Amino acid sequence: MYAQQMADDYARAGIDPSHVWFQSFNADDVIYWVENTDFGDQAVALDDQYEITKEEFQAWHKMLADAGVKIVRLH
Repeated sequence: MYAQQMADDYARAGIDPSHVWFQSFNADDVIYWVENTDFGDQAVALDDQYEITKEEFQAWHKMLADAGVKIVRLH
């Protein structure tokens, strides 16, 4: 679980979670950080979904919001 390992490495190094912005194009990683680590409050879902419909786009963003993801960045 590289998502957990990354969080563990930062925590072990004593880095304040408010100074870290984990980012991923993989929504599962971002949701994992939100649900399972102290670094999830600022986890960033990177959005590169340019070929989807408006409805798919809205559903993807709703799914992220419902999972507690607060930040989505178009890439």
